[in-house]
Amino acid sequence: MFNIRQLFYAYQTYFLRMTKKVIAMDHQHNPLAQTKQQPANSVLSNWIIFLAHLLFILAAWTLFIKYFFPIGYSIANNEPLTRYIYWDLWPIAHIWLGWALLARPRYARVLAIGMAVIEIIIICTLFARFLAEPDWSIWRTNWFINKAFVLSCFVLILGTALYRPNKI
Repeated sequence: MFNIRQLFYAYQTYFLRMTKKVIAMDHQHNPLAQTKQQPANSVLSNWIIFLAHLLFILAAWTLFIKYFFPIGYSIANNEPLTRYIYWDLWPIAHIWLGWALLARPRYARVLAIGMAVIEIIIICTLFARFLAEPDWSIWRTNWFINKAFVLSCFVLILGTALYRPNKI
């Protein structure tokens, strides 16, 4: 029987392997990584790995909430497929930032700060509009919960980029 603990262990093992592959690929092209003594900021911290994986999970969750669930509902109720979809391309941006946190290109910190500031402003604006006249339908509630987690993630990313710049 498959349980949550096994699922978590499989997830953890997979992403740790992928993270090590990304680091190894980065070290092949990084002249500093080929010396015996690496600078302290070239080693990925567990916190950055966590933030990258959180972005990947949020991207998958957003795809489900905004696309797969509404399409499935539309099919079940014989309605137009795109009737309940909230269109955006943020999941692609989240995957890009997650990759950048792991691969650490030169622009990673600037990307993290820029994307975090933009996301925080957009989400806070959308929350203010929504909370002025809330609609707690299944669609808007799913949207609200998703955005609350995305906001939390980007507050953590912005805080890390500003207060621990050597981590990113």
